[in-house]
Amino acid sequence: MQLTVLLIFIIVFLVIVVLVRWGFHQMNQKALALKQITVHEKEAEKLMQVIAQKNEELLQAADAIKQIRLETEDASCAKSKFLATISHEIKTPMSGILGMLNLLHKTNLSVEQKELIDSIEISANLLMNLINDILDFSKLQANELHLENIALNLRNELAELTRILNHQARLKGLDFSFQIDRAIPFILKGDPVRLKQILINLVGNAIKFTEQGSIKIDIEKAGETASNIVLKFAISDTGIGISEENRNKLFKAFTQHDDSYNRKYPGTGLGLVIAKHLCNLMNGDLDVSSKEGMGSVFSFTVTLEKGKNSLNDPLHSSAKSNLENIRILLAEDNLINQKVAVFTLKKFGYEIDVAENGRIALEKYMANPYDLVLMDIQMPLMDGIEATEKIRKFEKNSGLKRSRIIAITANSMKEDKERCFESGMDDYISKPFNLEKLPIVFENIDEVFMGG
Repeated sequence: MQLTVLLIFIIVFLVIVVLVRWGFHQMNQKALALKQITVHEKEAEKLMQVIAQKNEELLQAADAIKQIRLETEDASCAKSKFLATISHEIKTPMSGILGMLNLLHKTNLSVEQKELIDSIEISANLLMNLINDILDFSKLQANELHLENIALNLRNELAELTRILNHQARLKGLDFSFQIDRAIPFILKGDPVRLKQILINLVGNAIKFTEQGSIKIDIEKAGETASNIVLKFAISDTGIGISEENRNKLFKAFTQHDDSYNRKYPGTGLGLVIAKHLCNLMNGDLDVSSKEGMGSVFSFTVTLEKGKNSLNDPLHSSAKSNLENIRILLAEDNLINQKVAVFTLKKFGYEIDVAENGRIALEKYMANPYDLVLMDIQMPLMDGIEATEKIRKFEKNSGLKRSRIIAITANSMKEDKERCFESGMDDYISKPFNLEKLPIVFENIDEVFMGG
């Protein structure tokens, strides 16, 4: 009996000991957990402080990025305005120079005088090309290089171009020729200024790097659809040629063969970069095949729209005749460009009045509306944009037939063109522009001037 009681006591004692130890263990676990919770709370507090600091830094960074973006936009806007101003201030007098030279060519000149005029024209065109290259490269970097899409007579454009380039080649004693596929239509639609810019760059380089021999331009039809035609131009020369190593550098900005070439054949190195980009914009490409010492062939393709009329089309001739009877208002503040325009247009039988600024142009239009207004953009007192908006408002309020207003300006940025159309203008032509080509500027000339 005593043994049983003892065993029970021992068992109870052991249970109590186990329970006590378990209780102490639980207390230790709780204490440890509380300690860990405290540690985690302190770590969480530190982490929250770090997060708050990072959030503050992120907010500051966001403010800095916003400020940089605003400054970048301001700088881009300032750059665009600067380029537009430079373009206008340089191209406007250059347009007058080239226009006067064009008029001089049509006067009675001696052989010596013609040679002198040709030399001046070459220098003026080279300067204009240099200006265009610098401005175009800036627009290319800003993705602001865009094309016009107007009617053009390819053969006339080439005849005008080759007259200048031929004289340049003859000064070096080089033979110059061009051949065009008879299957190519007379009237096409595209950007004649940019197309000539490509050719001037390529042919100019061919003349520059050829000391003896010949330069030749071959133009053929490379493809055709119902509405478009693909043309291939090949400019071949018998010049110094290009090594394989240097061919890889050709289409990089500000790059020529090496320093010795830079000294002997000066240039910006921008022409080929811009020419290739222009070809790409015309859904084509530019390539070269050459061997050092054996000449080069630069080939490029462009896609142009087919024109609706041809030079021999009676409808085109009738429309042109009708165009000669319309009243034209020229809004232009530059005196030289006024003289060039008036002389050229009156020579072809156009009736033309001149306004020195947008305010006078508006007053003349309201007194006796014109069929066609050639509107410069930058003019004193009232610019071409405001004048156009007021003319359109006057037409609407007076129930008048809408006249055709065309911007003729040295500004060439995308936003300039957009502003012209937003103001109510019908077309946009960049200076320098040959006013003798006015009858084929319009896509549907018969519809515009024959009541279609």
